[in-house]
Amino acid sequence: MTKRPQYYALTPEVILNAGKEISDELSQAMYFFIYLTGCRVSEAKDFSINRISYMDGYVRIEMKVLKTRDESKMWRRALIPLEIDKCHEFEMWEFVKGYIKGFGSFDRPFTKWGNMSEYLKRHIVLVCEAKKKGMDGIWRDGKIEKPFHPHYLRICRATHLCEYYQFDSNDLCRFFGWSDPKMALRYTSQADVKQAFIKSKS
Repeated sequence: MTKRPQYYALTPEVILNAGKEISDELSQAMYFFIYLTGCRVSEAKDFSINRISYMDGYVRIEMKVLKTRDESKMWRRALIPLEIDKCHEFEMWEFVKGYIKGFGSFDRPFTKWGNMSEYLKRHIVLVCEAKKKGMDGIWRDGKIEKPFHPHYLRICRATHLCEYYQFDSNDLCRFFGWSDPKMALRYTSQADVKQAFIKSKS
């Protein structure tokens, strides 16, 4: 029996509803952009408008991926379905599109954002399952609250691509720009979705 918190992928509905409660337009657009593309915050800040294209019911986002081992960069292409829409991608993309419509072709719409991690930690709480020790010394199922981190959206996206779109490790490598299939296993090792939810701080 584990005593550590158990983290599970949130459902697309929970991610959508939590994002709707973000009042700041830039933060809301970046929140949905990070989930849809599965990118890091640093990659979102480096993204420019001219890297968007539409094709056959998809929006294609080209992004630079930093390889941490040798600090090199490569391009990856994230295809986001807008017609199949199993994870509310169309509605989420509408929030992003509404924000970026006022920018020029070579603008970076998220580059002025300061610290997305700190913003989400202040405004959103992740409630997850855990083992909690009672006054009688017995460990029981319970829930704990943890600050929300944008990297968790990346984990959820990888899990949802497997669950709703039947991605395998090779598909995930192409989507996220990974060269090692072991990364896919690391991100989806808890792919069976259980009850967890996000709540906004008052």
